[in-house]
Amino acid sequence: MGFLLCSCNHPPKDVRIVLKAAGENRPELEKVIQHYSQDSADSSKLKAAYFLIGNMDNKFTIACDEIKKYDLIFSIFDSIEKNDTRPSYNSPLIKAKWDSLVDVLGPPSFLNAKIIPDYSSIKAEYLIENIDIAFKLREESAWGKKISFGTFCEYVLAYRFKNEPLERWRSYFYEKYRTKLDSINADSCYQLAGIMNKVIPVAIYYEKLKSYPYDIPNSKMVKVLKGGCPNIVVYNATAMRAIGLPVGIDYSPLYGNYSSGHKWNVLFLEKDKPLHFDRNKDTLAIAFLYKPAKVWRETFSKQKINIADTKADVPENLLNNHRIDVTHEYTGTCYINVELNYPSESKKRYAVICTFDNKSWIPQDFGRIKKGRALFKNMGTGLLYTAMYYDEGELSLASDPFIVDEKGNVNFFVPSKSKTQDMLLLRKFSFKKAYYCDDMINGYFEGSDKPDFSNPVKLFTITALPEKIETAAINNPLRFRYIRYVSPPPGLGNVAEFEFYGGVKKSDTLLLNGKIIGFPEVPAAIGTPYKNVFDHNLETFFDRFIGGISWVGLDLGVPKRITKIRYAPRSDTNFILIGDTYELCYWDNGEWISMGTQVAKDQFLFYRNVPSGALYILHNLTRGKEERIFTYENGKQVWW
Repeated sequence: MGFLLCSCNHPPKDVRIVLKAAGENRPELEKVIQHYSQDSADSSKLKAAYFLIGNMDNKFTIACDEIKKYDLIFSIFDSIEKNDTRPSYNSPLIKAKWDSLVDVLGPPSFLNAKIIPDYSSIKAEYLIENIDIAFKLREESAWGKKISFGTFCEYVLAYRFKNEPLERWRSYFYEKYRTKLDSINADSCYQLAGIMNKVIPVAIYYEKLKSYPYDIPNSKMVKVLKGGCPNIVVYNATAMRAIGLPVGIDYSPLYGNYSSGHKWNVLFLEKDKPLHFDRNKDTLAIAFLYKPAKVWRETFSKQKINIADTKADVPENLLNNHRIDVTHEYTGTCYINVELNYPSESKKRYAVICTFDNKSWIPQDFGRIKKGRALFKNMGTGLLYTAMYYDEGELSLASDPFIVDEKGNVNFFVPSKSKTQDMLLLRKFSFKKAYYCDDMINGYFEGSDKPDFSNPVKLFTITALPEKIETAAINNPLRFRYIRYVSPPPGLGNVAEFEFYGGVKKSDTLLLNGKIIGFPEVPAAIGTPYKNVFDHNLETFFDRFIGGISWVGLDLGVPKRITKIRYAPRSDTNFILIGDTYELCYWDNGEWISMGTQVAKDQFLFYRNVPSGALYILHNLTRGKEERIFTYENGKQVWW
């Protein structure tokens, strides 16, 4: 991160290139340079102007008529929320509304988009206002000068993030929070960030808005306060930069042991010390469920990519020159020098290193090939990789899969057909994804003779994490007309299915039916009512979303004995499902080799004589999309 600093009479080369490209708009850019050239005592604002103009060559706005059409999704949100009803982040109703928009308008497209380069349209007044406000906040804060000038330019001064329309967002937020800022005597960047974190409204994540492909401008974001991760992190950085806080955007395009990535924010404290955070009103902190192979930090300035000869060996997305590698800030890293034991069909200067998503190998980075080995720099440790060759969009095998331990040691996985093993399989995807299951711990079942449960008898309390469909035997069966499950605090529900068994006699083991009862009545906007727990569908669930008392059960009509309860948490349903067809495969010489299919008769599968020492994957051929590679060690699946 850095830029060339030159005198006002001799603008840097990158500035001269932009001035030449600006055409009729060149006078606007020259006004900015001339404006700050007049202050001979302080050249920092001129350097800042050079920084902005010199990195303007590939900055632009996308103008597209379709944006207005798809903005209808935000009006739909407004109509849902008019009665103070907030949909859950993955509301089925929102999904249905978005899908209906796509059906009517067609998939979002940029085919008719107009590209408006900044250098041909930006005005001097806009740049000068940006620079002056940013410097004012830097000079008035107790800690402003304790942040390097380079970090200030990248993460305070920069006037845009993506391809959103240019707006006066800096002056908007500055005016909005100026009174508050005047009342705060913050001694540190962290202190101010903590205070303003509670003041600035938090934007809400909605999963379906990941499909909204356009960059949401600030004027719209402050009204709707919702979006996918890319929209939210830009909004957070915009609001905080506008009050002088140096905030950037970090991201992992694809976690090393999961099928998607994530974006979040980073705050630079004194001496440029980074503080990574996912913003909410309570804290500036971050926690990861998955391990990154690479983490990148977005930059306004252009970065030099060390690829001197050919780009044909490397996917275009890995040649992004507006990011820096910060993987070492998040996880253990090492240089991986791996042998390429599969030859390329054509001469290659570079190889790519890949991790696995749900279905295929995805390149994470590239490395130079030398003497039959490839060197990959600053890679996350404790992950499983494979090296491949890239050619015109296609990948071909360069190495067997391998694990890199915390010290950088490489361990390859090659199937041994002479040494086989029997395998007991419980899932097709790692359990980390099923994080709702713990919402049932300390929940309990109770029976009563009264509909208000004023005289309840507790039957069973869930004390262990439910990982699949679980069964609880009731050892002293009594008769009750009413039976229910009560969620533990904060009462979110997050239950998928219940079955109550028993009958009139002690020996009865019948599946009991009755009138579904529960609390609260979940609005249609959330779309996850309590009746879902009796619909015999593990993929639907009861989710209150916002905490409070919640329960669900049955009015059996007449008192009946309860002898057994079966229950399933809200989950990813990636455990073995009885009746579904599965196929186990192992990786060998660049392809998946099948060990045959099985129809599950229980909540586990058993395969005999499977080649050992390999990498495996289990397919559910009946339903579902999530699958995860694993090894088999000491009789258990180990996920990667």
